[in-house]
Amino acid sequence: MPRFLKLFCCALLLGQWALASHAVAQSEIDNAIESLQAEIKTLAESTQPDAEKREFQEAYQNTLTYLERSKQLAEDTKKLEEELQQAPEKIRAARQQMLNLRAQDSDSVRRQYTSQNLGSLEDVLGEKVGQMFTWQNTLTSVNSDLIAAQTRPERTQAQVSANQTREQAIVEQIRILQRQPDTRINQANLRMLTAEQESLQLNNRFMRRQLSANSLLQDLATQKRDLLKQQIDDIEREVGILQEVINEKRRSQSEQTVSEATEALETTENELLREQGGLNQRLSEELLAATTRVGELTSKNIQTLQQIESMNQIDSALEQQIDVLEGSVLLSRILHQQKRALPDVRLDNSVADQIADLRLRQFELNSLRDELSRPQAYLDELLGRLPEELRENLRDDMQLVIDSRINLVDQLSNNINVLLSQAITLQINQRQLQQLSGDLRQTIDDQLFWVASNRRIDRAWLMTFGEQAQQQFQNMELLTQAKHAFVTLEEKWPWLLVLAALVALHTGYRKRIKQKLFTLNEDVGHFRRDTVYHTPKAIALSALKVLPVPVVLAALGLLLSRSDEAGMPVIGAALIKLSIAWFILHLLYRVLDPKGIAVRHFRWEANLVHRLHRLTRNLAWIMLPVVLIISLNAEIPEQQTNDVVGRFMMMAGMLLLCVLLGRMMWRSEPLYNSRVLHFTAMLVLTLTPLALAGMTYWGYHYTSTKLADRFIDTLYLIVLWMLLEGTVVRNLSVAGRRLAYQRAMAKREAAQNREGQENEAGIEIPEMDIQQINQQSLRLTKLGILMLFGVLVYFVWADLISAAYYLESITLWEYSGGTPENPTTTAMTAGDVLGALLIIAFTVTLARNLPGLLEILILSRMRLEQGSSYAITTLMSYIIVSIGIISGLSALGVSWDKLQWLVAALSVGLGFGLQEIFANFVSGLIILFEKPIRIGDVVTIGELSGTVNRIRIRATTITDFDRKEIIVPNKTFVTDQLINWSLSDTITRVIIKVGVAYGSDLAKTKELLLQAANNNPRVLKEPDAPLVLFLSFGDSTLDHELRIHVRELIDRNMAIDEINREIDRLFEENGIEIAFRQLDVNLRTSEGVDKLISSRLLDQKPPEPDAPQPDSPASL
Repeated sequence: MPRFLKLFCCALLLGQWALASHAVAQSEIDNAIESLQAEIKTLAESTQPDAEKREFQEAYQNTLTYLERSKQLAEDTKKLEEELQQAPEKIRAARQQMLNLRAQDSDSVRRQYTSQNLGSLEDVLGEKVGQMFTWQNTLTSVNSDLIAAQTRPERTQAQVSANQTREQAIVEQIRILQRQPDTRINQANLRMLTAEQESLQLNNRFMRRQLSANSLLQDLATQKRDLLKQQIDDIEREVGILQEVINEKRRSQSEQTVSEATEALETTENELLREQGGLNQRLSEELLAATTRVGELTSKNIQTLQQIESMNQIDSALEQQIDVLEGSVLLSRILHQQKRALPDVRLDNSVADQIADLRLRQFELNSLRDELSRPQAYLDELLGRLPEELRENLRDDMQLVIDSRINLVDQLSNNINVLLSQAITLQINQRQLQQLSGDLRQTIDDQLFWVASNRRIDRAWLMTFGEQAQQQFQNMELLTQAKHAFVTLEEKWPWLLVLAALVALHTGYRKRIKQKLFTLNEDVGHFRRDTVYHTPKAIALSALKVLPVPVVLAALGLLLSRSDEAGMPVIGAALIKLSIAWFILHLLYRVLDPKGIAVRHFRWEANLVHRLHRLTRNLAWIMLPVVLIISLNAEIPEQQTNDVVGRFMMMAGMLLLCVLLGRMMWRSEPLYNSRVLHFTAMLVLTLTPLALAGMTYWGYHYTSTKLADRFIDTLYLIVLWMLLEGTVVRNLSVAGRRLAYQRAMAKREAAQNREGQENEAGIEIPEMDIQQINQQSLRLTKLGILMLFGVLVYFVWADLISAAYYLESITLWEYSGGTPENPTTTAMTAGDVLGALLIIAFTVTLARNLPGLLEILILSRMRLEQGSSYAITTLMSYIIVSIGIISGLSALGVSWDKLQWLVAALSVGLGFGLQEIFANFVSGLIILFEKPIRIGDVVTIGELSGTVNRIRIRATTITDFDRKEIIVPNKTFVTDQLINWSLSDTITRVIIKVGVAYGSDLAKTKELLLQAANNNPRVLKEPDAPLVLFLSFGDSTLDHELRIHVRELIDRNMAIDEINREIDRLFEENGIEIAFRQLDVNLRTSEGVDKLISSRLLDQKPPEPDAPQPDSPASL
């Protein structure tokens, strides 16, 4: 108490000083505002230029805004001082009210309301319920004040720091303006900065004053909250008692009505009268049931409204806490507490059926009421069923029955109407409650995803790791949990016996399973015994082989999850997830066994299978503990703050997983022969565990476990994808082999049937290529599997997609928008940037894959000209890229009205600066539409000849006959002369020139030339037969031309070579000389020849004398 008195005295003194200075400050601010408004009015009537007016207007408006803010701060300061002066008295009054509030006796409250009639009680109930909701709304406001007081130190520190930073910037700007010339605009800006500076100073003083009295304000808010809670509890109890009294009153009235309707018919013996009395009896029972149901629905509506108010309070408090404690570890703990405190809202599905039944019953009662609206006619109709001698005797009794029925129908109809109204209200309230609960739970989950759940790992954490781990193991009470688990399983011993029997049965059939699996593997590849069912059977047997341990874990998990012992459901859920991980990993390990399914069925390389087999074994040691940690954290996320062991194991497991997956992907062959796809998959599989480990290190342990759970589920899907794709590829191969075998057998039978019938002409039936069938089926099947995999991956990550909406609250920059008359400023958030990046990635993916998919699924089935499909897919790529660029820029805030002017300006500017590039671009579009050249065409342009290899937006690639790639601008094909050898028809004419010597037999020459042409298989008879023409007399030759046609361009040179060789052979055999060019030299004198002969003689050595012969005279 002395401490409280000291605080009160200090607050009182400060309040007196603040009030004394407030009056002076308030009058100064009011005078400044009036003076500024007069200047603004004078400025509007002045004749200054518009630019200066706008500049002065902006400065004056900003100054006015700062002055009004200062005025508001001064008023808030005054209210705060008044509140602080009144706070002690309010605190004492609240405490006294709480002491005076004593729990009223239920009997006394009941006696108080029992004497009143039903109408007044219903009015009192409405007033009490309204008062209760008013107090709940007040409690929401008080909770907001209390949270503001609890978080005021953090908010004050942040706001004061920001204000001081801004004040320093303002002081610097004022200093700069004071050095400049003393102009009117500088004076206006100086006054604006001074007003802003004073506003910031007032704000700092106000916040410091709040902080200095924070304990008093917090105490006041706490007392108000406690008082309101007590009042709400008391009025809830009173409302419950009042509702019970009202229900009793209604039931007593209904019972009275029922007794009046039935007491007169207890002694009657007439059948019709008894029948009508039975109908009244049923109406009476329905009236009693409806009365009871009205009370029940009213109570449910009040409870639902209370829950809605409670949800609104939690939502309001949560928004304040998120704004103040954004990103802190304390916010994570508060969010976990709020999530745990949320009620489990479930809709009453029977309300909709009840509403339908009530509407039907309401219609029936209205029909009955219409009949009873004419009681005399209704009575005459009933009496008409009796004999005439009994009518007058039973008229009075029947009249009494009808009067009672009218009363019953009226009350029942009113109750049905009330029931219908209450049921509809309850349905609306339940839906609102469910939506509020779902939105609140989603908000908490999204915030938890982006909030650090632990402090960053630092040296202090590492130094105290041993102590923290020891403390965690002590808090876990492993022995106690083990005893509870043993007791729980002992209570469910029949299920354990069933589980043991199943394990024993599996053990007995284990050898048969192995033998059957070995037989299936041996049958693979055999053309008779191998079927498409072998691989699914082998996978099923492998799954059955590894089933015991997962079944035991899953069964124990299910038994423990149904226990009421603390902690057992958590352990049970963890065991179930662990069983799934064990099953997937063990199944994959067995599939990758040497000479197992991967090698024998899927035909994977033995080296790759060996690496995957070892990788799976190593992954099991990492993933099983990680899965256990993730499962425990998912069940009790609020314990993650003290989970040092799980945090350490999570980091170590993710790092090891990163190393193993990265090394495996680095050493493996590219996926689908695509290095880009393989590199992308390697980055995803390697960087994801590394990022998760980094998040755990920086304190985002909750986020890391959530993402790791989805990542591991994605790995499960990858395993199933591998098995499914391998099975499909293998079955297609088996089906193709069987189709080939059937065709071979059919051809053999057909050949045997045609033996002896050589004169009968055989008919060749065209058949599709088996390889082509397999390739098309494989592409479509892989596409379907990939789409299925994408859908499953989406469902795995779908619940975390909403967390990305948090990025919408992160503003990166702002840009102006709107119209010149109504300019607006729009914030560019991190979500918009992420959306633009996703649009770009989606555009690139579509541009690369959609044209190919279109060609496979649609264009390949259409009869298109050569190159048409390429033109369509290329234009599709251009359209996709254009739409993607426009969408990406729109996501970044570039609207189409600005974009079209940008495109127009760029088109004009680039059109002059880059004329050749634009000419080539337009020429590329002309080539794609008019198709003067297509992929695969052989063209000649200038001195260049070759095959068109690629048509791009700027240039076309031609591969010449030396296999050199030559880049030709598209403009050349449109403006220069172009020869396309295969545009519409690949048949071309070849001219072979042959010269024979004078005196040759011309008829024989023509015959031999035609013979050489006709004997060549490359020469066509259509469109024209080979033709030989004797065209001219040469200097030494008789010039002939052999004109032939060939089908393909590649046949031209081959046909020339073969025909020339054949002509040389035929001419040599028939003695026809192929002439060569002869040269006649005419000498005017012989002097040159004489000199040449004499020089040749001088160069020769004189001959040596012959040696003497023995018989000659010279030898003597």
